[in-house]
Amino acid sequence: WHDVSGDSRRPRDRGGWVNEAQARKAVELVRDALSPDRSVGVITPYAAQGALIDRLATRKIDEAARADANFISGTAHRLQGSERDVIVFATMFTPNMPASAAKWIEKERNLINVAVSRARRHLLVIGHPGLDNKHSKTLASLREYIIGIIGIKDGAATSDIPVHFHSDAERLLLEAMRRAGLSPIGKMDVSGYELDFALIDGDVKVNVEVDGDHHRSESGRRRSDLARDEILGALGWHVLRLDAWHCLGAPDDAASEVREQCRRLRNSA
Repeated sequence: WHDVSGDSRRPRDRGGWVNEAQARKAVELVRDALSPDRSVGVITPYAAQGALIDRLATRKIDEAARADANFISGTAHRLQGSERDVIVFATMFTPNMPASAAKWIEKERNLINVAVSRARRHLLVIGHPGLDNKHSKTLASLREYIIGIIGIKDGAATSDIPVHFHSDAERLLLEAMRRAGLSPIGKMDVSGYELDFALIDGDVKVNVEVDGDHHRSESGRRRSDLARDEILGALGWHVLRLDAWHCLGAPDDAASEVREQCRRLRNSA
């Protein structure tokens, strides 16, 4: 994650939004990533921003270098079904943008999934440091995941944003899932529901919940969980519930169960 301040604005000659500060940073990251064996692309939610980045790259990066990197800059639609070794994702949303822009980004979160899943080797995300849940729950969750869980900001290890676990069971399961080669996103918001962990692989979306004793002993809580799972299921999520005692006592076994469930879902997709 790379924090970049600066407002976004509407361009005079076209729709959408542009952000000059993020565009300059995107070109800087592209230039740093160039190498004979790497393909590089930039994804952004707005076509106008993609065009601005392309113009800046044309001026600042040699044509042969761009051709060798199979460079592309545009919206997620341009890279649908395609990948690059390095993806720079310019998130674009800034606190000065209207609420309607935030609603659009939340509605089109599948395009954000495309953006972050096109990177084969490295994902570099540019975003405003003032993002929080009231601006964009999805982007704020992505920022917290990269900085707080992965621990990388501006190319260096960091611990600026702590991960807020509800229990030791969640913490142990997260560590075990990462050891198992999984890439869980913590505390993602989906339609107003906070997921303990989200695993996304293309069209396969798995919500992993760590349930304490109250999830089994309280009938009202059980009914609430079932209703929640049904709603998430209608949104395309597979819900996997694990007992907290299992995650505490045998976190690696619990993580293996999660990995196996993901494998089965991928094979049946």
